[in-house]
Amino acid sequence: MKMLKTICSVLAFIFLLGAVNVFAATTGKEFTVASESLPPLAPGAESSAVLVRLKQQAVREFLQKILGPRYDRYDAQITPEFAERYITDYQVNRQSSDSTQMEIAGHLDTDALKQWVRVNETKATGNSALKPLFLISANLPGFTIDPKQSALQVKQNPATGTFYRQLQEVFQKFNAVLGTTEESGLGLSKAPTREADIRALRSFGVMAGFNSAVWVNLSVCKNCGTRIDFLLYNLTQARQVLSTSVDVEMDPAEMNDAKRLTKAISKAIADFAAGFEESISKGTLFASEYRLIVEGLNSYKAFKLVDSALGKQDFILQSVLSRAQSQTAEFRVLSPLPPRELFQRFSVAQIPGLTLKPLSIDSQTVTVRYLN
Repeated sequence: MKMLKTICSVLAFIFLLGAVNVFAATTGKEFTVASESLPPLAPGAESSAVLVRLKQQAVREFLQKILGPRYDRYDAQITPEFAERYITDYQVNRQSSDSTQMEIAGHLDTDALKQWVRVNETKATGNSALKPLFLISANLPGFTIDPKQSALQVKQNPATGTFYRQLQEVFQKFNAVLGTTEESGLGLSKAPTREADIRALRSFGVMAGFNSAVWVNLSVCKNCGTRIDFLLYNLTQARQVLSTSVDVEMDPAEMNDAKRLTKAISKAIADFAAGFEESISKGTLFASEYRLIVEGLNSYKAFKLVDSALGKQDFILQSVLSRAQSQTAEFRVLSPLPPRELFQRFSVAQIPGLTLKPLSIDSQTVTVRYLN
């Protein structure tokens, strides 16, 4: 448990970036930067050179604010070309006759900058932040794999070795190692989909020192050969994060051909890698999932206002409607905040056109009332 607390503390900064209340996601952060904030400029410096440096300074100042002392490790990467990608618009407010004195104002794409930070901070912490466990199961005619034997299968089964190596490359890009365990306490025979089974996986993985799991599941696909599923789980929250699949016309013996199998699963692995990186960049991999119940929705217009507003709050990373009934809607939301902080953010959130008054909270459910 001590090791897991350390892991969580490393993750906290990376994924809480989703809760930094610096500005609205839809317009970006307003900035104003003047040449007085730059190191002394050479007399007669061209205005275009000053403008480039001011844009660069605007991005630097934002990153310094959210990264603090960690910013220094990234300063060399904040080139003029890098900064240009994150300036959404600007205008020149003031310019002197010699072109060395200038002030510009505009907006930064802060969502994209925070995503860049999460990816790079995760790479920097590597295996301290990401502790993925590899598991595999198979239920095919004449060929079965017990997931408790995953570690042994990686060493002895050529097909399993191929799956492992392909997935290992995904995690190596984040300086993490896809691990295995000899522990035999897992009571599951296939990749879990039900909440109770995912909780069982969580207990097993956490006890073995992991905070996430990748499960490869092979099953029979009618009229399409073998279905191979690649599933990623957040073990700290007992939640499935993503899933990709591929159907292959290969029997188990044919899968021992590493080159052929690699080609057959390449698209699914690429989709998995893209989904995994997105879950890191957007902060959803280790975010907490909540039921958000909104009461007092007295019209369809009210529902649409709430639905739209939730997607724009910086403390909510993802919002999906799960069910609706008379004057009440339930959303599944992902947030980097613990329950009490999430509850408090609704108390102070400034949402144009509406107010969501917090009513109650427990470890998984937040209830608010819509006020127009």
